[in-house]
Amino acid sequence: MNTFLKGFLLVIGIGIVGIGIIIFSFIQDMKSDPDEEAKVKEQAQQYLDQTFNYETEIFDTLYDNMGNFNFEYAAKVESKKDHIQFLVYLNEGSNEMEDSYISEKWTKELETVIQPPLERKLGKLDASQFFVFYDHSVGSTFNIDPNKPSSYKDSLASPSIKISLDRKPEVGDENLFNELVSIIKKESQLKHASITLNYIDKKGVILDEKEWIHTF
Repeated sequence: MNTFLKGFLLVIGIGIVGIGIIIFSFIQDMKSDPDEEAKVKEQAQQYLDQTFNYETEIFDTLYDNMGNFNFEYAAKVESKKDHIQFLVYLNEGSNEMEDSYISEKWTKELETVIQPPLERKLGKLDASQFFVFYDHSVGSTFNIDPNKPSSYKDSLASPSIKISLDRKPEVGDENLFNELVSIIKKESQLKHASITLNYIDKKGVILDEKEWIHTF
């Protein structure tokens, strides 16, 4: 075997080993650490005991391996009073324990208020077509006591509301969007919000870059 061929095969071999190492490292990064899961559960239980005056239950953990949130590990918790499921976690920015109870409660409350009138206008909206979100830290940001939670209507917090139509854009959609904004404002009594309308196919894939956005 000549020197050139040996060198070529060596380079190929090194490349294959390198790719294997990268794939292995990626798989390892995707896995949660049992010790960290146990740690966040312990921290969360202490936080719950100190913060909530009614029964709660930790039923699982969440590992954010994509960097989507301001935490890496969170405990999944359910309130036994109203069965709202929420997260308890160490905020990496503030280094303080927080919970998403108010975020989940206000999201559920707002969905209950605005989904029926929107469906009367658009027809049935499934989870891929209708989405409401309050920042997880909204309770801490606005200093809301989870034991005496106020309504979202009493807050200046701004939720994100996204509506997706399972079709391509049509003439008249701007007027339709303005109608939807009016419905949300009237029914919700929100002081602030960001409302988005976009287009998806039956599988939930975005069809067009065109989208309508209104913020108030």
